Amino acid sequence: MREKLSHLFLPFFILQGCPFIIYYAPDSTCSLSYGPTSSGEVMVTREALAELIRWSWIIGIVAVLNSCFMLPQLAKIWMTRDTDGISVITFLLIFLIQFIFFLHGFFIRDDAIMLSNAAATLTSISVVFSTFYIRRQKHCYGGS
Repeated sequence: MREKLSHLFLPFFILQGCPFIIYYAPDSTCSLSYGPTSSGEVMVTREALAELIRWSWIIGIVAVLNSCFMLPQLAKIWMTRDTDGISVITFLLIFLIQFIFFLHGFFIRDDAIMLSNAAATLTSISVVFSTFYIRRQKHCYGGS
């Protein structure tokens, strides 16, 4: 498999103190080689690599962070009633991106992507609606 010239070679990196080299083939196979010499190399599948680095835990942490990273902004809006520094256009674009990734998770049947981005979408749109609500309140009632 590695003898093909059409393979893409990615530089090695260090994982748990051992140098790794990743080979990617056009037929969607990916293998991992480790060891200092070719006689000591061992081929590992991408699934085995994911298990080795505990990828499901990493994705779980990122999913929670994705859902929570706007909560401080939302709390600040409600506690200070200050929306001057909020760019609604930026938050709408973030909402749109997260919603598209929610749909992507739906279409590929990946619950982690779908649920993470659904929660993130809710926090993004909450920032937008809170900003509109507080700005309208200030405009109509002339203050906080």
